[in-house]
Formats: sequence, structure tokens, C-alpha cells
Amino acid sequence: MSESRANLEPGEKPWYVGWSNCNENSGKVLQQYYSKPYFLGNNSEDIALSWIFMGGPGFGAQMHVDNVHYPSWQAQLKGKKLWRLAPPPECYLSCHKMEVIVEPGEIIAVDTNKWYHQTIVLPGEISITIGAEFD
Repeated sequence: MSESRANLEPGEKPWYVGWSNCNENSGKVLQQYYSKPYFLGNNSEDIALSWIFMGGPGFGAQMHVDNVHYPSWQAQLKGKKLWRLAPPPECYLSCHKMEVIVEPGEIIAVDTNKWYHQTIVLPGEISITIGAEFD
């Protein structure tokens, strides 16, 4: 990717990327750069799986449900991200859709195996998010 595209300069194609590791050593290296959220127990994080998501305004992940082992948390490091959450089919009539804006320094915890979710980077600056599974 060119430097001008990476910097989201006018006229360049926008981008959004998500990366996850499945190597325990890579997970340990990544986890040296952040602290597990205070509200999680000592053994609650799967050390082998971490995520980084980055992208420009107007882009993100389309509505989907994940196929991972546990619920996850995501911390917004830079930029703002809109999360749209839709309930699983079995509670569609009694549960409501939700929209949440996650700002820098905030954390969202959600079971992405059950809740359908979409993310959109809001106008302003690049979005950088880290996260991991927990149980």
C-alpha cells in the first residue's frame, strides 16, 4: 500500500483491515503492548487469539456473526467507531437492535458469536482497535 493511501489522503482509495493471530507466541508479544481490561478475571483471556482492526472513516465490517470460541472485548485506541448490534434469531421479537458509539479509551464487550454486528469508522480520523476473547 502506498504511503498516501495508508495516510488516507484525498483521492486515495479508503481501506479497512482486520488481523488476528492464532500463534501463542505472537499473542504474547502483542499483549505486551496493552493491559487486559480491569473487569476481566486473571484467567479470562485466551492468550492465543488477539485482534487489531484499522481503517478510515466510512468503512468497517459488514453485518455478520463470528465463529470464535468465546465472547470478545474490543478497546478503541484512536478514532470513533459505530457498532450496530442485532439480536440472534431466537430473541429477535423480544430483544432490540442497538447502536453504540465507542470512543478512544472505551471498551465494548459483546458475544459476537450470538449478536450480529456491524462496525463503521466515524468521520474524523483513522480508527485503531485492539481486542481479544474472554470467558
